[in-house]
Amino acid sequence: MEVCFLTSGETLTVLDDDLQGKTGKAVKKALAAKVGISRFQQRLFVEDGSHEIQDDEIADPAPLKIQLVVLEFWPTDDEETQKMITASRDNNLVALEQLLQQPRNPNEASTDGKTPFHYAAGQGHVQLMGLLLEAGAKIDETEFARGWTPLFTAAGNGHLNTVRFLVESGAAKDPADNGGATPLFLAAYNGYLDIVQFLIKVGAAKDQADDNGKTPLFLAAQKGHLDIVQFLVEVGAAKDQAANNGATPLFIAADKGHLDIVQFLVEVGADKDQASNTGATPLFIAACKAHLDIVQFLVEVGAAKDQADNDGATPLFLAAQNGHLDIVQFLVEVGAAKDPATDTFAMPLLLATGSGMGI
Repeated sequence: MEVCFLTSGETLTVLDDDLQGKTGKAVKKALAAKVGISRFQQRLFVEDGSHEIQDDEIADPAPLKIQLVVLEFWPTDDEETQKMITASRDNNLVALEQLLQQPRNPNEASTDGKTPFHYAAGQGHVQLMGLLLEAGAKIDETEFARGWTPLFTAAGNGHLNTVRFLVESGAAKDPADNGGATPLFLAAYNGYLDIVQFLIKVGAAKDQADDNGKTPLFLAAQKGHLDIVQFLVEVGAAKDQAANNGATPLFIAADKGHLDIVQFLVEVGADKDQASNTGATPLFIAACKAHLDIVQFLVEVGAAKDQADNDGATPLFLAAQNGHLDIVQFLVEVGAAKDPATDTFAMPLLLATGSGMGI
């Protein structure tokens, strides 16, 4: 089957003979795959140009020559763009097909830079996304506000099948948004273990940090997603990789009161006494935030009870300063130093007595 340009008569390509007897749409799809012209921009005519071959029309089974006209997209029209966005968001395949047939540019965007493909990915409409890709949608187009590609919206909304479709269709796995975060980062933050597992399986960077130095493991620890923390550690994520402020995954778990994650990270060898940029340790921050169970656990596994921050304040001092009597009592009982006075701070014992704790 020879395909020629209608206006010039120049031969564009020759398609397999087995397409004879197929529909006009099938011929357009084969032509698109071979020469890269979207089927929506194609108009096919019989050899003498007298009749257009419709999508549902069966091509002549005899050897033939097909004439091709390639259409330009219609100029951008805000109303038509909104119709494409609505159809994509609502999974209206029929309406979208009609709009693309005009033909409309599938990469037209709303004022925030979101294309129909973004909306389809955000809702998990895989079949509709396939239609948009067929029409020439850009798979890694970024919207303006956050710099998210469609993969971000799919990962952030928990659509595993959509994430899989995007990656298998060639989407970049580790694009960084305006803050340096990746789709894996977003999936870990939101607690979508299945998406985290898939992205790691296909080679996403497990320790790539955002602009604040936070990794997917850090975010999972911060949000309390033990299953994701366990998985990331099992596949080799750096347990002690600190954010820009020096906080590690163990530190942030202690800060947020996630005892199960603190226990797991310590059990797999995370540094119990690694301090932040201010000199605060996981025990220090747990004492400050009144997480008695974490303070008890860290002391039991050998965390340094008297390690002070950059200003000389100890966990006991912070507990006393903040009125956490139960933590003060526990730390005193296990032998924390009661009088590590510095030039900056009064003694914890004096502070506790002055606050009416009666220690």
